[in-house]
Formats: sequence, C-alpha cells, structure tokens
Amino acid sequence: MELTKEYLAEQEDTIKRNYQVHVSWGNNPFIRERYMTLKDFCKGSKTILDVGCAGVEPWAIGATHALDVHKVAEELLRHNGWKGKFFIGSCDNLPFPDKSFEVAVCSEVIEHLPSLEIIKKTFQELSRVARRWIVSTPAVDVKEPTHKFLFTLEDLKRLTEGLNVKIIRRGIFWYVMKE
Repeated sequence: MELTKEYLAEQEDTIKRNYQVHVSWGNNPFIRERYMTLKDFCKGSKTILDVGCAGVEPWAIGATHALDVHKVAEELLRHNGWKGKFFIGSCDNLPFPDKSFEVAVCSEVIEHLPSLEIIKKTFQELSRVARRWIVSTPAVDVKEPTHKFLFTLEDLKRLTEGLNVKIIRRGIFWYVMKE
C-alpha cells in the first residue's frame, strides 16, 4: 500500500483522537473485552507482533514488537513505558522474515484500509510472518469517520479464503483467528 501524505495524516489524526479512549480501556466494557480476548490469545507467547498498533495496544497485550504507519504511535507507546521494538510500515507488506513471530495481532485496523485487495493481502502477510494470528474488527457501525468498511461474516470468509481461519463474533467485534 502506498503510504501517501493524505493517508498518513488521516492515520495520525485517528491515533491521536482515539488515544484517550483506549488508554481508559478499563472504563469501556467493549474495549476491555476486546483487549482481554487479544491478551488471552497471546498468552504464553514469547514473540508477539502488534500490526497497526496505534499508541496503546502493545503494552496492553504484552507485545514484544509493534508496527504502524505513523511515528506518533511509537511516541505514545514510549510515553506509556513500552520497551519493545517498533517499526514503521504497511500491514500488507510486513518487513519481517517468514514465521518471525509466535503470534501477530491486528486489531481495529482492516476497516481503515483503502481497499479489499489490501485487506486480503494483510491477512496473507499475517499468515506469512506469524505461526498464529488474530484480527479484530467492529461488527457494528461505531461511527468512526475513518472507517471505510463494515464487514459481514461472508465478507470476512471471502477475504480469508484458503487460510483455514476461525471467525467468531463476540460482543461488538468480529475475531478472525489462525490457530
């Protein structure tokens, strides 16, 4: 995916705007449930990559590595004391060798991506770089102005065809898992 100035500005705004909501995740039952689901999926893993991490998720789930398109995500993570390795990059072209991570997490990212082709490539990249992975995305319209997609079960099945995944809905989120 081409990281245009416009796309980067949109993502910087999204990260900053949503930062406070996620920092106070303990006060929001939907976000708390999502973090607990992601944390449980990662339990016991020594190498965890958070793709599209924004500014809070890696320290909330114990990720060792994080990747986002904008440096503001790293600044917010460091502000909160996260000590892992941070990378700038695109989720559809991950800069890691095959099976570099035990687990990859990509939470509340795919609905922001500009095309279905990029979303499909993101699922493929997660399969390439991690032994197991989980993606979460809203199953309901949460009124976020930068969301470009709202997925149905059928949409997610089409986008992950051939990857042998499990798709479940829990609360207001879809979870796509490769175990």
